[in-house]
Amino acid sequence: MNIENREWKNAEVYTFNPGTGLVDRGDFLRIDHDQRIFGNRSEAVLEHALGGLSNRILAGVEYIFNRQQRDNNSPFGGGDTVDFLRPVPGNFNSPDPFSPQRRTKIGSLGLYAEDLLKLTESIKLALGYRHDISRVKSFDLRDSVNDFQKTFHGDSWRVGLLYDIFPTVTLYGQWSGAAEPPSQIVTLSRANRDFKLTKSTQWEIGLKGTFWDDRVQTTLAFFDLSRRNMLTRDTSNPDTVQQIGKQSSYGVEFALGVRPNRQWSFDGNFAWVDAQFDKFTDRVSGAGVSRKGNRPNDVPEITANIWTFYRPFEPLNIGLGIRYVGDRFADRAKCECSYQLPQQAGRACIAWAQP
Repeated sequence: MNIENREWKNAEVYTFNPGTGLVDRGDFLRIDHDQRIFGNRSEAVLEHALGGLSNRILAGVEYIFNRQQRDNNSPFGGGDTVDFLRPVPGNFNSPDPFSPQRRTKIGSLGLYAEDLLKLTESIKLALGYRHDISRVKSFDLRDSVNDFQKTFHGDSWRVGLLYDIFPTVTLYGQWSGAAEPPSQIVTLSRANRDFKLTKSTQWEIGLKGTFWDDRVQTTLAFFDLSRRNMLTRDTSNPDTVQQIGKQSSYGVEFALGVRPNRQWSFDGNFAWVDAQFDKFTDRVSGAGVSRKGNRPNDVPEITANIWTFYRPFEPLNIGLGIRYVGDRFADRAKCECSYQLPQQAGRACIAWAQP
């Protein structure tokens, strides 16, 4: 059983007032979560010969129950001012009463099976399937008119082939599909309950290897991913969301890790992604506008990271990292002139881990 209690307090809006030279703060928000999760997973494994080939089957059932209550001080009013150069933190003073808001109960049942067939000493076929049933009961603790129930059924699957070129180098290929609720199921709102499941399919081909007595690890992967029925904000009414038809991306990823000795480690990765809307009719001032071919906002084409860690003695770690994020569109309607500048950032850290 897992019990979690969370509390957020924040001023959500900050506005510089040129007339007073002060910063106006507003929307004093407080949200509490009381969440309790318990569940069980049972599996059975059967190893046998299939047509003279080694075969391993795993079948299982998983049940999870999640109860979460959210309390807040909606509609999040209140405000004060602070000096721009010499701010005093002040106090959290909200005119709105803090009270229970919504309680959600979710019962989820998952049935799954996996099969690994050894075709030869170096070639393996992997199959997997899972069916999930999630029943959501949501209670508005301020107005029972907004209570609702919803049941989701989703299927996930994968087909994979692995080829051991060498004992420590594997070539793999995979085709998979998955389904998930349109938003976080535990915070699903009445307005979003009738949206369709978000479904995705992906194929991936890659190479994984270890060298130099496992001190070098590397991965190279090519992928193509598509998702349908994703949620996005309605530009005509930012307080509501809409489902788009389809979004896809393909690209390449490369990762390399080197650990020459116990004290030093080096890690780097690079990704190039070409993403676009394939089917998306945006609502603008009540009219439909196609965004087909546009790159989704906040999706960079290139990302890269380099990290190094030095461990002079246990449990002290000293690290230095550099991260690069390529240009991104801030507006899904403008693909040629609405840019956020590329980001280049360095970061250093010292970590003391508890033994």
